[in-house]
Amino acid sequence: GWWGLAWSCISLGRNAEAVEAFRQVIRLAPLTDNGIEAAKAIERLRARLPELDLPEPEPETFMLVLSLTRGGNTDLWLADAEGNLQRRLTTHLGVDHQPAFSPDARQIVFVSDRSGARNLWALKADATGLRQLTEESTPNYSPSYAPDGRSVVFVSERSGNPELCLLDLLTGAVTDLGETSSKDLAPAWSPAGEALAFVSDRSGAEKLHIWNPATRQSRQLLTSTIPERHPIWSPDGKYLYFSWNLEGHWQICRAQSTGEGLGAVAPSPDDDRLWGLSPDEQWLLISSTRGGLSRLYLRSATGTQTKLVAQGSGEIDSAAVSPALPRSVAQILFTSKPPPRAAPGPQP
Repeated sequence: GWWGLAWSCISLGRNAEAVEAFRQVIRLAPLTDNGIEAAKAIERLRARLPELDLPEPEPETFMLVLSLTRGGNTDLWLADAEGNLQRRLTTHLGVDHQPAFSPDARQIVFVSDRSGARNLWALKADATGLRQLTEESTPNYSPSYAPDGRSVVFVSERSGNPELCLLDLLTGAVTDLGETSSKDLAPAWSPAGEALAFVSDRSGAEKLHIWNPATRQSRQLLTSTIPERHPIWSPDGKYLYFSWNLEGHWQICRAQSTGEGLGAVAPSPDDDRLWGLSPDEQWLLISSTRGGLSRLYLRSATGTQTKLVAQGSGEIDSAAVSPALPRSVAQILFTSKPPPRAAPGPQP
């Protein structure tokens, strides 16, 4: 998309002609509903890339956002791809947790009880722009951005039962995605937005289901009675990674979105909970009971390498992995100083 092209062309300042061509993309893309003119502008720029003598795209990386409890306070932190803490995002006395990145990595949605109830909040990845998204007295949790970044799917207990809802970020309108008597949890959009994975007990055990927004119908992913949790889509949308409980032992598995090809991923003797997947699908972000303590790790998909995340920094509540982004952009987010906040607005 246009934002991905923007990140890849971050060094355009060395070529005035390229800058002007790129500005055309920036002017058109965010303002065009159907994207036709934006797509044409992008294609024109791509066709001219060889003659513009642009620098090679820089290597990409990813970030982690963690909900970390230190000194009795649960706040959000940014960490790098090695698991090292880089920046504190929130400092409120309320509990800030269950973060999720927007598709362009510029925004983070999370759950906080700072208003008295568990509601959805969002802020920019540079710790500015804090805003409240829902204002309800009943719990709202487990947010996940849609691929176009225009809405957030989440779990609401407004009817007394956990159900899936969709929040339009422009209008603030909330839509129920299907009222049922079952418990529906942990929603996650596929990368292309053609399917929504979630966990439901509608068949008895907590199982992964896939909902089709076009037909508004859902299907169970696997036919077994083994409980499953925490679905994460692969970047190409072909696979679902998740935790399942085989004989009382939580392990990470992967299956095709059709339900075929089930297999274990990076098996271990510990109880593992999946939080995210790196953009290149080479690293799993998991919490594990290794050594009798629950800690957060980056584990290679082959299971041969493990990195302890935020070692000795506090207790991990929840976490998420960002989309791919240039290393220079990640460095800016880690080191930039946000402008002073104007009182009496909401404080991160």
